[in-house]
Amino acid sequence: MTNRVRIATKDAQEILLSSGEWAAIVMAAENAGLPAELRGLCINVRDTVRQSLVIRMDDPVIAARIEGALGALVGVGLLSEATRDALLALAEPSAAPIDPPRVRLNRGHPVLNGAMVVLNTGEYRLDEAVECARADAPDQSYCAFLCSTIVGES
Repeated sequence: MTNRVRIATKDAQEILLSSGEWAAIVMAAENAGLPAELRGLCINVRDTVRQSLVIRMDDPVIAARIEGALGALVGVGLLSEATRDALLALAEPSAAPIDPPRVRLNRGHPVLNGAMVVLNTGEYRLDEAVECARADAPDQSYCAFLCSTIVGES
């Protein structure tokens, strides 16, 4: 098994929605007349995609469970092999490292509670911009940083 990476659930959801197969999984999760094992599987898939931020495909135990779940969904006809393969492909590491985007970091705006203003300005790689925000306000979260700055790709 190759080293896998975490999957952003928004990416998995996009594939499921665009394939048209998401609705069948959700309807099966809500169908009390289905066998408990199949319904439970669909509930797990639905709730994972709706409530998680990432799917931990970097954990071999979780990866095996996900592969098994996707295989079972293919077996009962709720998921096509193409969709399963597209979902699993999300967990494959990129062939080449991706250079983080460069952003223009402008003077920030206070968050609603007025707790943070980013003072650093200039052009940074995105990861560097986060470090600048942490330097200005180390007690604020990355989310607060995003909410308090004007950032654009350059």
